[in-house]
Amino acid sequence: MRHKSAKTKRKQQKHAAKRLFQRFDLAYTPAEVDAIAEQIRSGKSTPLRRVSIRLAVHRVTVAGREMAAYYDTQRHALVTVKPLEWEGLPAGGTEE
Repeated sequence: MRHKSAKTKRKQQKHAAKRLFQRFDLAYTPAEVDAIAEQIRSGKSTPLRRVSIRLAVHRVTVAGREMAAYYDTQRHALVTVKPLEWEGLPAGGTEE
């Protein structure tokens, strides 16, 4: 079994935080991004699809907004977030 780098997990968390700000105007630290990943780990998200053996897409709610979260099942880390529309799904639960 290959070693799962903690450095890679930190990079994924930083990337997800960057995308939260870029795409949703939400400023989150990598530690706060891990709280979003906890939604997935604890079963509070809705699984949407499997991208690969390593990557799964879930519907999560962050600050009252629903989004597609890409989750690394080997590193147990959030990789990136995208608007649901980019997944071909209707947006729901967005704040006005």
